[in-house]
Amino acid sequence: MKKILVAVIICVFATVVVSAFEGRKALLEARITVMLQENEPYVWGKSDCSGQMWKILREIFPEYRAHKWFNRTTAELMSIWPYKIVIDKDDLDFGDLIFVNSDKRIPINCATHINHIMMGWTDPLYAVHASSSKGFSKTFIPGYWVDRIIKITRPPY
Repeated sequence: MKKILVAVIICVFATVVVSAFEGRKALLEARITVMLQENEPYVWGKSDCSGQMWKILREIFPEYRAHKWFNRTTAELMSIWPYKIVIDKDDLDFGDLIFVNSDKRIPINCATHINHIMMGWTDPLYAVHASSSKGFSKTFIPGYWVDRIIKITRPPY
C-alpha cells in the first residue's frame, strides 16, 4: 500500500512540475510575441538588450525578485546569474540566454567581453533582442552572431 501511495505522489508531483514548465514556456512565448508586435524602440539604460531580457525574466520568474543577483543590470553581469551553462551552440533552445560581443571593432576570434544579450527563439536559427537600429526584434543567428557567441545559459523554465 505504501508503495502505491508513494508512486501516486511521485506521479502527481511530476505532473505539477511538467505543467509548471509548460506554463512558463507558454508565458514566455506569449510575452515575447507581444513585445515583438509592440517593437519597443531601443533606449540605452531602459529598453536596451539587458533591460528587455530582465523585463521578460522578471515576469516569468516572480519568485526571483528578492534575490540580490536578480536586479536590472548589464548583459555582462547577467551572464553570471546561476543558470545552467549550455556548452554547444547546437543545443540552443527556446528561452536560452545568449551572451555575445557585438563590438565590430574587436576581431571575432578575440571577442571575450560580453556586451550584448539575446534570447533563443522558437526557431533555433533565430534569437530575439533589442537592436539599436530595429528595436525589439528577431535576428538570424547563423549570419552575424554565431561566431560572436561567448556563452549560452538556460534559465530553469
